[in-house]
Amino acid sequence: MALMLAYRLKKEGYFPIVYGLSEAVCKKHMLERVTDLDQVPENIFACVIGGGAFLQNESGPFVRMLDKFISWVNTSNIPVLAISIGGDGDYSFIRGGESDTCNDRVLSLFRTCDSWVGITVRLEGEVTKFDEFTGLDCRYYPDIVLCANTFLSEKQPKKSRHIVVSANNNLKNKLFFWFASVFVALQKYHVKYLATHLPDSSYYKKDLSGWNGVQCAYLDPFEFLRVISDSNVLVSNKLHVGVSAISCGVPFVSYAGKPKTKAFMKEAGLSDFCVPKKEPAKLISILSRVDDNVIIPYNDIHFSRIQNLSEKAEGHFTFLLEKLQKLD
Repeated sequence: MALMLAYRLKKEGYFPIVYGLSEAVCKKHMLERVTDLDQVPENIFACVIGGGAFLQNESGPFVRMLDKFISWVNTSNIPVLAISIGGDGDYSFIRGGESDTCNDRVLSLFRTCDSWVGITVRLEGEVTKFDEFTGLDCRYYPDIVLCANTFLSEKQPKKSRHIVVSANNNLKNKLFFWFASVFVALQKYHVKYLATHLPDSSYYKKDLSGWNGVQCAYLDPFEFLRVISDSNVLVSNKLHVGVSAISCGVPFVSYAGKPKTKAFMKEAGLSDFCVPKKEPAKLISILSRVDDNVIIPYNDIHFSRIQNLSEKAEGHFTFLLEKLQKLD
């Protein structure tokens, strides 16, 4: 998401500075990068935050960074925009409770920062909540990652029965590797395991013992899209890996996904492709419909709705640019 926003802002003549993005990625794409707020130039005129990265659920270091961010914004009086946030479906903060969702972190920032300009959310049902709580200009557009395919230089031809598997590094995802190994053994599918974090991340799964498929490291977002786009289907428990696949015309089957994944799939009319962790037989049934060079299991109705959502997702960029032009 950070790379998508930075590219669009550069195209419009702005000079984006990215916080915390990989040094190698920034160097490759000629972006300026900072790792500490003290490194941000004094002449910065706006700050854009979004789901993931800055708002991810981290303990200790995140809390310290959040406190520093609040102080930095208020001292500098820098206008702040939140783009394509939410999706968690939890409003404990509004109800006076405790929560670590993206929504609640943005709302907590709103309480402590005085220079908010606007917010875009990625689920239609969340507009009212943010409107009521913040009084800001809050707009809904479908998930911004639906625009990821616009960053592909060329479309890739679909390969015969290629499946990409992507999962977090935890015990429940061993089922992914078991399924994939079975598919490979039966020679019915060509399966790739796609890591979703950089190799130096603590989340990166370095030991894939027992995995006998092809491993694809995550080194660059655009290469990530190319690996996905030449496949017939992607299976993952992660939201934005799946949204990236959908944007490239590749069916996404969510297995053991979190509530925000289920919420997105429902909005996209794809609830039938959300498979609970305890129903592996349903996953096998869906994947059995993947055929040679045919994009199955989605049909024309699914792809028509996805196309419509993708076009509307451009609204996040339009909203951001309109707000920045008023500030400039």
